[in-house]
Formats: sequence, structure tokens, C-alpha cells
Amino acid sequence: MWNNVIGHRAQIEQLTKTLASGKLPNAWLFAGPRGIGKRKVADGLAAALCCTSIDVPCFSCDPCTKVLKNIHPDVVVVERETQQLKIEQVRELTQRVQFHSLESKHKVAIIDDADSMTPSAANAILKLLEEPPEATHFILVTAAAHRLLPTIRSRCHRIAFSPLGDDEVVGYLETSESWNGSDARHAARLAQGSIGVAVELTSDFIDGVIGRFEAVSSGASAADI
Repeated sequence: MWNNVIGHRAQIEQLTKTLASGKLPNAWLFAGPRGIGKRKVADGLAAALCCTSIDVPCFSCDPCTKVLKNIHPDVVVVERETQQLKIEQVRELTQRVQFHSLESKHKVAIIDDADSMTPSAANAILKLLEEPPEATHFILVTAAAHRLLPTIRSRCHRIAFSPLGDDEVVGYLETSESWNGSDARHAARLAQGSIGVAVELTSDFIDGVIGRFEAVSSGASAADI
């Protein structure tokens, strides 16, 4: 799976070395712009922690497959159901990670959009990080790390993710989304390194933005600008 992740080779290499060392932090913080693949890397890390192959992670054994299908009993994914992650979701997470792992040596909790936690949810997560259950690892994924409590950030091993290059975004749009080259290049520039943003753009939107810039650059009046 990590071979299919676009970019982030340095971050994946860092995680691979950490896994090989056996010195695993209780919590990671994956921080970077939205739509660049942080969650995909987090899913890969969860699979690696549950993998039973000699070559970890293999992404093909039964545990890896279950993680990637979101059906592994030792991996909990918390995603916001509305605009915020709520205390009820964290309470459910807390209950699940208190039990012994069922199939793997590790239990893993992925908290997506971690910056959207309500204050009560954030405090509950902080308590988990302060007293983590045995063999449990947390992966917090966020596009706005500054919104997290400083005490949460301080208890996580932070891995920073940068925007992708335009060529990487263009390659994805052309190969996976069947965009034509011109639209893909325009979308990549507008998306500023985020595949997630790029795929949300439409041809009409792109043409409209380009048209406005061309109008301004071709001698529009101060009032038009």
C-alpha cells in the first residue's frame, strides 16, 4: 500500500525505520495540509502494526487486508460524523481500547480530523494519551495541528507532511481520474499540492478562475480588480 502512496517517501522511510527498531511511540501526530495522503499513510501504519509477515508491512496478509478494509478488530477509526468529533465517539473509543487485543500484538486507534474535537472530546483523548492502555498506539491526523491542545501535541511523535509537487498531482489526475493534461495542470496549480482539493475542482470552475485572472492581467481597471 505504501508503494501506492503518492509522495511522502521521507515520512514513510522514517516510519519504516521506527517499526524496524521496535521502539514505538504511544502516539503519532500526522500533520499537514488536507487532501495530501496523510490518512492513507496512517492506514498503512496501522496495517504494519498488525502485520504478521516477516517483511513488515506486507499489505497482503490477512491482518493487513482486514485493516485496509476497516474490519480488523484491533483497529479503531474515529471520524467526525458532523462538523466535530464528539465526546460520545471518544467514550466508545476508550471502551474499545481497554480490552486486550484479539488478533494482533498491538491495538491501534486512528483519529481523523483530530483538530475538530470538541473541548470535552479533546480532554478525553488527552487522558488516554496520558495513561495509554497496554500495547495501544494512537495516530492523530490533522490539517490544523495548532488547534490541538498543546498537551496533546506534546504527547505525540509528530511527523510533518508537505504539499505534493504539481507533477505528482498532475500524474494522479491523468492516471487515476482520467483528466486531460491541460485541466490537470491547471487544477494542480490551483490545488497547491493537495490531490483532495484538485479532484473537487470542475472544468467550469477552473475556466472561471483562469478567465478572471486573464481579465485582470489584460488591462482591467482598478474598479474591476
